[in-house]
Amino acid sequence: MTELNDDVLFYIFQDLYYLITTSNSNNEKKYEKSLYFCLFVNKHWCKIMVPILWSYPYKHVYKKESLLNIIISHLSDNSIKFLKDESIIEANFQKQKLSFNYVKFCRYLDDIHKIFPIRSSLLEEEIYKLFISECSSIKSLSSEMFQDQIIMTFIMNWHKYADQ
Repeated sequence: MTELNDDVLFYIFQDLYYLITTSNSNNEKKYEKSLYFCLFVNKHWCKIMVPILWSYPYKHVYKKESLLNIIISHLSDNSIKFLKDESIIEANFQKQKLSFNYVKFCRYLDDIHKIFPIRSSLLEEEIYKLFISECSSIKSLSSEMFQDQIIMTFIMNWHKYADQ
């Protein structure tokens, strides 16, 4: 069997994703699950689908806590230790072994503030720093990011973190 080129598959999946997520269909959730199941066809399809599904991370999440744990697992060991020392995350938190650098695929962070279980500017700042340093193609941000003065200052100086 002949395989399709990665770029061709990517554009097919991307167009399919766009059609499903922008349709006014009553079956939208059913079709979104079809996108999710593409991850399990084979490694090749998974490698292509992960960036598409993670472009808007909050949109397809089933458990906010799981998404937050994946994102926190991308933080440096020093950041995680700092958050543990400040009792912001549980002392027994263990980084997950991740198959991808999921955070780098995030482009639309409109609703990302909804994953935070409590309002913690330290946790938010660490995660926003992570997004800015890892995501080269952010298309939109949450308005919540602009309500906190610490985070606003951080965003205004994003170039310092993006170069690290």
